[in-house]
Amino acid sequence: MSSTYGLICLNHDPGIEIGDHTIEYQPETMLAVAKDPAGRDWGEHARCDLVVAAYSYPIVRVGCPGKTVNGAGCRWHEQPMWIERDLLRLLISAYQAGDAVPDWATEPYSSRCWSRERVLRLGPVLGLADPGPHGGPALAMEPPVGAVLECPDGTRYTRIEGQGGRASLWQWRTAKGGTFGVITWRQVCANASDGGRVVEAAE
Repeated sequence: MSSTYGLICLNHDPGIEIGDHTIEYQPETMLAVAKDPAGRDWGEHARCDLVVAAYSYPIVRVGCPGKTVNGAGCRWHEQPMWIERDLLRLLISAYQAGDAVPDWATEPYSSRCWSRERVLRLGPVLGLADPGPHGGPALAMEPPVGAVLECPDGTRYTRIEGQGGRASLWQWRTAKGGTFGVITWRQVCANASDGGRVVEAAE
């Protein structure tokens, strides 16, 4: 399966996807930018910790560029190292579980470039909700297309197919029936920080 490539800035919490996703960048190009953003004319992220995302829609793996010119991010290896999305999701779950997961289970990653802080910032772009101070939505994993998430105030979010199959979106409808277009799962998680539950789901 072929992939396209983009960047995720981990100076933000949660991390944000950056760049023009209509351009089919090669992995070598994005790794070079992540390693030296200022030298590659990405001045607005000159001091940022950047990693590379491989998209087959959704993200399928994430690449750490290794030691960077600006000193941000990784300090442990020179060459790029990739990690699969599913393993990152397991790490996120392990870090969020706290003392319920022994340190030795995450130590091979936490002691190097996939630290707790860095990995948890990837959660929303991988389709996992940040639980937030009030617990966030009832499910950490993004529900399937057709699912309906209802919040305590009556607002409902319905997951719909994204254009061109690139990414699914959520239609936002208030308790009074007004529709306010579509938003991403990350925005749903932020809006539903006071809680929410799936009341309908796709067959």
